[in-house]
Order: sequence, then structure tokens, then C-alpha cells
Amino acid sequence: MKLFRVAEAPWVTAVGDGTQLTVARSLACSVSDPKYLPVAAYIEDHGLVLFETAIRPEQGMYGRCEVSHYTTPEVRSLLLMNLEENR
Repeated sequence: MKLFRVAEAPWVTAVGDGTQLTVARSLACSVSDPKYLPVAAYIEDHGLVLFETAIRPEQGMYGRCEVSHYTTPEVRSLLLMNLEENR
């Protein structure tokens, strides 16, 4: 699988392989910003779904960023089952 990378620092960075994607997006960058559009297209083109997201401090991204992890629906189901089993 071809590796996908976006590096529009300090606005958005993303790394994925078609089955998963990790995105760090500055809160100063909206999801409709042209810098984010390649990431949105990749998520849609690969049928990825959100697994988890969190806001965290990040000096290099104007103070705070949203870190989101996307996976295929199948992988998400497996991860959620594993989480339930380990509770």
C-alpha cells in the first residue's frame, strides 16, 4: 500500500496507509480550509471512519491541535471489540 503524507505545518499533518490515518490539525485550520482538503479527500476515497479524536496542546500548531485517528470500518470494529473485552 502506498503511504500518504501531508505536511502543511503548522496547519495540518497527516500520515496514512489506506487502512488507517493519523491527522494533527491546528485549531486555527478549519476542515474546509484548502490545506485540509487533500486529507478530507483521502478519508472519503478510502472509506475511512473516525476511531478517536482528542485536543492537545501543541506549540508548533498555534497552541492547540486536534489529533484524529481514522481506520477502515472493519478495523474500527475490531479495535472496539478489543477495548470492550479488556474492560
